[in-house]
This record gives sequence, structure tokens and C-alpha cells, in this order.
Amino acid sequence: MRRAALQAALISAVVFVLYAALAARDVMFGDGPELTSAAILNTVAHPPGYPLWIMLGHLASLLPAGPLPYRVNLTACVSHSLTVGLVYASAYVLTKRQLPALIAAIVLGLGSPLFVVWSLQAEVFSLTDTFAAAIVLLSLMIIDQPRRWQLVIALAVIFGLGLSHQTTLLLLGPAALWALWCARRAIPCTAQAAAVAFLAAALLLVGFALPYVHTLIISQHIPWQLGRARSLSELLWVIERRDYGGAFSLVGVTAAQGGDVYRPNLGRCFPTKAGSTATSSPLYRRMQFCTAGDAVDQPPVYFQGVEHWRPDVTIVVYGTLNAVDYVRRLRQQINIPDQIVLMQDPALRRDVIAFENPHRPLYCVGETGIHAPGPRYTPQVLGIVSRILPRGTRIITPANLRSMVAAQSISGYGNVTSSYWRSNGFSLPIREYYAGGFFTTGYYAELLHDRGAALAGTAARSSIPTIPSSRSG
Repeated sequence: MRRAALQAALISAVVFVLYAALAARDVMFGDGPELTSAAILNTVAHPPGYPLWIMLGHLASLLPAGPLPYRVNLTACVSHSLTVGLVYASAYVLTKRQLPALIAAIVLGLGSPLFVVWSLQAEVFSLTDTFAAAIVLLSLMIIDQPRRWQLVIALAVIFGLGLSHQTTLLLLGPAALWALWCARRAIPCTAQAAAVAFLAAALLLVGFALPYVHTLIISQHIPWQLGRARSLSELLWVIERRDYGGAFSLVGVTAAQGGDVYRPNLGRCFPTKAGSTATSSPLYRRMQFCTAGDAVDQPPVYFQGVEHWRPDVTIVVYGTLNAVDYVRRLRQQINIPDQIVLMQDPALRRDVIAFENPHRPLYCVGETGIHAPGPRYTPQVLGIVSRILPRGTRIITPANLRSMVAAQSISGYGNVTSSYWRSNGFSLPIREYYAGGFFTTGYYAELLHDRGAALAGTAARSSIPTIPSSRSG
């Protein structure tokens, strides 16, 4: 078994080198920007908090190894390369042969596109896989050699740390219990065995609780954000994921460089850094930037919080406007009434923000509801963002339409292939966020009977792949 362990370590090292060479150099879709920001700034993430991952990601961000996002992305490379090595070891325990174990490792590490994709970007899945593979390996080792039943101590530590990261690992509990049942005859009825059982139970609890000490300590020094917990009751709320419905509510990218989409698209509307002017940006200084949807909420927060882009801009995350603490924090930057927490209609909420801050331009990006005409204001579509203007403003003109089409034809705009749509798991919502302007332009051009702009809009729309919605029906 020692030889197999060395072989597993060698396989993990080789796979890590390969993954590290291919890993994304920038932030990616989904929760990646939020998690990367939390790791670099050493704060908290959305429930259940993922404190262990954040601590590991923060340590990775301190490495002198390329751009900050790349350093955090390396955590996925490490986790999944370890997972491949653990799978090799598990297959060896089952077969006692090197070739089948090697085939199992290769099929997972190189033959699974989904596994490879999540090996190259910052996400919590990869660490979950590592814990799962370790739990399976330890369980198999106990079943294979019952006299090594004291491995239950290591199994308890891994289980405790794993549960602090992802509670769905409880689904592997039966595997661990079955291993102990198979080893029951090798476990002596002695005080020593009882002490081992007590130690294992204690370490499981400590392993689960210890990472959350980080959450409690860090939360005392940060303003409100999703996942913050300043008391034990708030911590319990985070751990149980009550914002998502409960502890067992499962929340439902490619290996290419994520910034190749974010920076030329959303980044084009948010490009100037700290200390520079906004003259090169289509967005005005001291503007309000309202985002709606997972795919667009976090990139601006990352760009502003970590890379210090546009410190003059106030980012309004629409999805958290129902949180009183978030509204209070936002009130330090803009005027915002308490009743906005109770409002449900996206356009109405947006109109209230625009009305209460008449001297600060408001732009929106994300889900279609945030772009819809409201009681007082109407959108002027500018590519992937809309500027919110008072009703009655004449914004739909042939010149405006042609400028929109020109903006959308800039090299890199909307350069999101069908493989991108499928691999990031968001499908049509991503298409809606990043290519909405294509459809709006052509629609208004047709209303105006502007044949030239309509043809340009149709050509732009044809470049967007048709993806069947996984949410239909």
C-alpha cells in the first residue's frame, strides 16, 4: 500500500502541473468572482460560508504566481489533482492492480470534461470532491483491512472538515458506517476502543466547528454582506442556509479565460481604474450601477473591490435589496428609502432608486425585469447595459440604434460561444445577460422600419447560438 500511495502522489503531481498550465488566468462565470474576492480580501462568502475554502484561497492569493485570480484558481487545480490521486488509491484498494487503478484516474482526471472544467477555476466543488474521495478511500481501507479500524479517527477529521465545507457530504455517511460495520469483529470491547470512539466523535465536531471560528472573527470587522455572522444565532442561520430554504437545498465555464468575456463585455462599461478619469467609459462618474442576476452581480464587485476599478461608482445588487442591513449599508452612498425592502417589482424598485438620486445617473445590467419600462423611467439600451431615463425622453432614434449596433460589433463583444453557454451551467440566463442588446436593437429597428439597422441587428442575433433551456417545461 505504501508503494501505491507513492504512485498516487506522483499521479497527483503530474495532474496538478497539467491543470496549473491550463488554469484560467482571470475570474470566471457563476460564483467564481464572489469566491475569489472573498478569498483575496479574506472575508466571507454566501451561505454556508465556505470558511475553509476561503482560508485556503487566501493563502493561495499570497503566492507570487501570476494574477490574483489565477492564484485562487490554483486551489481547484490542487484539490482536483489530489482527488485524482485518491481515486487511483481507491481503485488500487479494490483491485490490487496498478493498471485498472491508473485507468480509473485517467478517466476521471482527463476523460471527464465537467471534472476538467471545474479543475481550472475557483469554485467550492473541487474541494468537496477531494473530501468525498478521501472519505471513500478511508472507508475502503477499513473494509479491506478491518484491523485498521482506528482509521476511524482520520475518517472523523475528514468528515468534520468536509461537513464544514459542504453539508451534502452527509450522503457519504452510510459508506463510513458500513465500513465500521464490516470491521465490527476486529474492534475490541475495551476501554481503548471506547476512547478511540470518543476521540473520533470529538474530532468530528471540532473539525466541523473550527473553520467557522474564522467566519465569526472576520464578520466582526466587515460591513454587511451575504454570509456575515456576528453571533452564534447568525452563524447557525448561515450554516443552515436559510436564505436558500434550508441546509439541504441544492443550489443550481469553461476552461477558457473568463476575463475574455467579462472584461470586453461588462468590463467595457466599467473600465477605468482608481485615480483615472471616466472619459474613456460610456458610464458617467458617480453613477449608480444596478445588477440583477448571479452572472452579473459579482464581476463588478470583484473589479471594484479587488482591482479598484471605478471607486466613484455605487454598485447596487438588486437581489439583496430585500435585506435591511444591506439597504442600511447602501444608504451611506446613495439615498434609498426603507420601503424598497418590501417592493417586489424590479422596475418599480429601480425607478425608486433613480427618483431618489436624480443627480446620479443609473445604469442596469442583468435580468430582463431590471430593463423593463417602469412607472417613471424607461431604459435606453446600450449594449449589455441600459441607462435609465425619465419617461418621455426620446431615446429610440435611427442614430441611436446605429450606435448600439456599432457598439455590439466591437471585436470581442458578445464573443461567447455555444460551448461557453453549455459549460457554465447557466444556459439562457447567461445569454440574456450578455446578449440582450442584440435582440432589443433589432426589435426597435423593425418598429422604426429602419431596414439598415434591422438587418444589422438580425446579423448580430444570428451570431448567438440557440441553446435549449434546461428550465423549460
